[in-house]
Amino acid sequence: MARNGSPANSRYGDGPRSPIAGPIPQSKRDKRRTVLKDRLMEMMDTFSKTHQEHYYAQLIGLQCDMNLIMRADSYANVPLDDDPEHIAKMLAEAQYEATRGRGIRAEGAASFNAYAGRYYSRLVSDINGALERRDADLTLAHVSLRSSCTCGLS
Repeated sequence: MARNGSPANSRYGDGPRSPIAGPIPQSKRDKRRTVLKDRLMEMMDTFSKTHQEHYYAQLIGLQCDMNLIMRADSYANVPLDDDPEHIAKMLAEAQYEATRGRGIRAEGAASFNAYAGRYYSRLVSDINGALERRDADLTLAHVSLRSSCTCGLS
């Protein structure tokens, strides 16, 4: 026998009704997971829209570095100019040449700035360091030879 209020007794839906359930409250962990998931989806959408610009900017940055490295006269007897403003000016000129005036969009500018000049700056630092070590070693050798020479030559 069916109890009062059970679905078998209520033909026309006149039995007791359950209250309408509102949204289920989320725990802090679920809220955090939802926020992170939404942020990840937004980042993936942004990347899928702008990945070509980022790759293009990275390519141009590497090409600019290669051009600056090829132009550097590493066998000159003077240190290379390591002023950041001078390097930035050279990079801007190399970027203009590499993009043929097209430029890089704002989406890819951060990628270009992250890649351009990295290897050239390292090369300049290495060359200038080698020249400094060479000059220091030559000076020490000269002082050492002068102090060991007893023949009266100066």
